[in-house]
Amino acid sequence: MDLLDGLRTAVGPSGTLLMPAYTSNSQMKPPRAFDVTREPTYTGVVNEVFRRSPDVIRSLHPRHSICGTGPLAEALLSGHERCVRADGPNSPFDRLRRRNDAIILTLGLQPGFVSFLHWVEDFEPAKLPIAVHETEPVACLVRDSSGREIEVKDWQLRQAVAASVSFSRIGSRLSSNAMRFFEHRGVTIGLYPLEPLTVELLALRDNGVIHYQ
Repeated sequence: MDLLDGLRTAVGPSGTLLMPAYTSNSQMKPPRAFDVTREPTYTGVVNEVFRRSPDVIRSLHPRHSICGTGPLAEALLSGHERCVRADGPNSPFDRLRRRNDAIILTLGLQPGFVSFLHWVEDFEPAKLPIAVHETEPVACLVRDSSGREIEVKDWQLRQAVAASVSFSRIGSRLSSNAMRFFEHRGVTIGLYPLEPLTVELLALRDNGVIHYQ
């Protein structure tokens, strides 16, 4: 796929390319077992083609797995199944935001529509202006590439909260340091440097503004 080839070229051999590979396994009732090598993602055809590429690895989370390739992929994605919350402390997003060279790219999405918002949900949930998670986690069976099976607990969003998502609440408040948009051949491209994005999202949260109403 030309787009993937272009992204790999842009990152270069010394860079690491990551993409979300989210699934609905732990949201099923009862939860459906998650096989890291077989379970497709609903996050788009580009992400699915990337997931199937032979040099790509995938983190072991039954709802918010991340795929990656490059020299830092293993360090960023390993141990995801041991995180208390999918995108909270020591998750791939949490590790990524500690780097001053990390940038998120979006294609064709509105300002503020970025997966990193899940980190805000999970990093310090007690500081959120509203309770966004269910009161108890659900357990989901996860199967790794060697066939080993483990149980992973997942704290999911409350359905009423998930239905109230508003990306414009964030997109309209971010500065040009944290979010830049431009068009290329009719495609809207968003760039989010993670270091300033993290600072601004936490400041918004502390003032009672998150991506849920």
